[in-house]
Amino acid sequence: MNVSTQKSAKSKVINSPEYQEYLEYLEEERMAKNPDDFCFQTPSRNDYDVHAFDIFKTETEVSNSVAMLNEENFDMNYRITSAAI
Repeated sequence: MNVSTQKSAKSKVINSPEYQEYLEYLEEERMAKNPDDFCFQTPSRNDYDVHAFDIFKTETEVSNSVAMLNEENFDMNYRITSAAI
């Protein structure tokens, strides 16, 4: 008698606390062995242009999109009201 097993293509998620602790342990071990892989570099202001920090440059785009949404909302309300009448 032949017994065959089918492998599922779906990945299985293990939610057991023991497995999560094991994953944390492995991550800590990896960090201890290769600390340079886990160092986060802080951005330098020299890497960015002054315009990247301008928060008011999109103000006209936002106001235009808000006006367009208000117009669409008014148009939709008009259509619903006229259809109801």
